[in-house]
Amino acid sequence: MIDYWSKLKLDECWSKKERFNKVMNYINSEVGNEEEEEEVEETQYGKLSINVSNLDEQNVGSAVVSINDTDFTGTTGSQGGCNINNIPYGTYTMTVECEGYSAKTEEITIDEEVKSVNIVLNRIFSFVSYADEEKETEWGQGTVTETGVISNDYSQVEVLTNSTDQSFVGQTFYIVSNAVTDGNTVYPLYTDDGTTLANIFVTIQQ
Repeated sequence: MIDYWSKLKLDECWSKKERFNKVMNYINSEVGNEEEEEEVEETQYGKLSINVSNLDEQNVGSAVVSINDTDFTGTTGSQGGCNINNIPYGTYTMTVECEGYSAKTEEITIDEEVKSVNIVLNRIFSFVSYADEEKETEWGQGTVTETGVISNDYSQVEVLTNSTDQSFVGQTFYIVSNAVTDGNTVYPLYTDDGTTLANIFVTIQQ
């Protein structure tokens, strides 16, 4: 324990009150100096610059960007970009959502003044399935999303919803990459890139 009385070499002729005030002033000045010497860690902030596009490299507007578990959000403009400012440095989970596309979640780290991130969203299509190419026997309806896998001019899709009794949700199929989303033209589905027929025929639309 520090003997402040000895350090101050107080004159014994001072009154007890004077001696007490002298010691307290000394203690307070030392505590103040210690606080001034402590280094204050300054919080750093960065800007998140997002660009959102689709698999055809088209900009996606009106996509909502959210940093999970925070109040930081933004919406992309017609050019597919948006900025979110004053984000404290750290690692976050970001979700990007847009009507007509599958939501995408990605981990990001804000560790610089401007953090640029490019996000590619996969489109969602509605389909009607048939047992035959003539559309005589309708099986059901549902939705599929692009997966980004393209092989030999065939695009892979994953079934998101399906109204038939036997659900294909979660399964992947292939369809010609240039399929027209007119809700009328019939396309066969394949279990691989154009070799093995799945014996399912569909019309698709966005």
